[in-house]
Amino acid sequence: MLKFTKLVMIKDNKHEEGFVLVIALMLLLVTTLMGTMLVINATSQSKVTSEYATKQQTFLSGETGMQASIKYLADLVSNNNYPDNTNSTFDTICNYPLAGFYKAADLPFNYAYKTPNPVPLSTAMNLTGDVATKYAIEKYEYYLSVLGASSASGIGAGSSVGVGSEYSGAGSSTSIEYRIISCGTNDNTSARSILETIVEVN
Repeated sequence: MLKFTKLVMIKDNKHEEGFVLVIALMLLLVTTLMGTMLVINATSQSKVTSEYATKQQTFLSGETGMQASIKYLADLVSNNNYPDNTNSTFDTICNYPLAGFYKAADLPFNYAYKTPNPVPLSTAMNLTGDVATKYAIEKYEYYLSVLGASSASGIGAGSSVGVGSEYSGAGSSTSIEYRIISCGTNDNTSARSILETIVEVN
């Protein structure tokens, strides 16, 4: 006599539930790490952008000081006033030693004029309100020094004498060279931008 026995397969769901939990936790960890990295990257990019903007604005502050010094010199020269060096000297600008840019033997420099105090951009541009507050921390200062005088001679057109005859007259001119060193600063950071230009006045 044949006897059939019913086979029953018992499924243990406890192990599968544990496996799903592990996978879920791993996915949560990966997602959290990715989110954290994105936040760190965004913060880093924002910081870099802010630092670049600050340095760029500091450079523009120094450039503003350069233009202000050229205007100051032009106003004097237009009245036949050619400033000369005084006995006063300087070897730093905006609290930064110039020894890193020039030979020690050339320092200190005599100067003809300097800004009495650092000039805020808000003052230089006559700003008011919130915009003035924003640019009040950006400042510039500059020194104006005489480098020396040089003579240049040239050939100029003379006056006509008779038909078809022409004389050439020799002319000469003396020019004065000025060195301008300008520095832009930001009160909220240690950013500084130092610029130099040589101006020749005839």
